[in-house]
Amino acid sequence: MMAAGLMLLLTLALSSGLVVVEVIGVHRAAQNAADLAALAGAGRVQEGESACGAAREVAARNHATLTSCAQQGEEVLVRVMVSSTSLLPVELSARARAGPVMPEATD
Repeated sequence: MMAAGLMLLLTLALSSGLVVVEVIGVHRAAQNAADLAALAGAGRVQEGESACGAAREVAARNHATLTSCAQQGEEVLVRVMVSSTSLLPVELSARARAGPVMPEATD
């Protein structure tokens, strides 16, 4: 009886650990896709083109769906959604902003 309880406890602990690892992996994939999409969009803005087409393309290449894209001046703000590819159905979103670096004021 004690061995069965211990085995159940170990199985639950292992399963919980796998869920945590999956969620962390999906979140990192979403954040990477959002960062790259925002950078691609900001690059297009610097070339005088539309940001969101490039952001959508880069997000798709990173297995993400662009759910929002906005250009505010030279800044690009994006949000992406990533779904897990494993048996655990996890969907996470991430957002990112990219644009030119503002020079620091010197005294």
